[in-house]
Amino acid sequence: MNRNILFDFGNVLYTFDYNRFFRAVALHSPFSASELQQMVFQDLSRDSIAWRFETGRMKAGEFVRRLQDEGGVTLEGPRIEELFIDIFTPNEPVLELAARLAGRTRIALVSNTNELHFERFIRHTPLYPLFSAVGLSCRAGAMKPEEPVFHAVLEQLQCPAGDCIFIDDLAENVAGARALGFIGIHYGPGMDLEPAIEAAVSEAAAIEAAGSDGSGTFTPDTHPE
Repeated sequence: MNRNILFDFGNVLYTFDYNRFFRAVALHSPFSASELQQMVFQDLSRDSIAWRFETGRMKAGEFVRRLQDEGGVTLEGPRIEELFIDIFTPNEPVLELAARLAGRTRIALVSNTNELHFERFIRHTPLYPLFSAVGLSCRAGAMKPEEPVFHAVLEQLQCPAGDCIFIDDLAENVAGARALGFIGIHYGPGMDLEPAIEAAVSEAAAIEAAGSDGSGTFTPDTHPE
């Protein structure tokens, strides 16, 4: 296999549940869990706390203070951070596959994430040392499907997009990657990812042999409805 395999983190390598966090902090706030979640995310508008945090425009300390000041959360900062990190569950089949692939080809991480999740959780996962490149929204200043996160990984790998298979659970992120020339796989719960990767590699190789670059063309038919 001569393709680089790029993994999303949330809902690919690990599942996550923000509801767990908001339910926990709502016990110490005059607002409900859903009200706190709306306060933070606001549909990821560029004025939202979440967007600013995920693009590196807000540090962890400010994130905690906003929850305390605007959300009325009475917990101390360290406890808020602990609860915020405690939202992830390993997706064991994909983690095992990624670890095996790392023995045959380069794997990389491309994630919309924030400073707190990265520094306190992601970089301490067993798979993290196996990544040959890491692209993070909080470092790139932009979130997938915008280009800077993808360009950061390509710069580290020193290869063209067509040499990379990108796996993400969000269709818009896969579409954004394909537009840049990546081979895209839209992952969903229950999907058998290994044959999808093998099929993508084979199809891209066949198209290249026929004289096309083969980029951004593969959509596995194994994605669940």
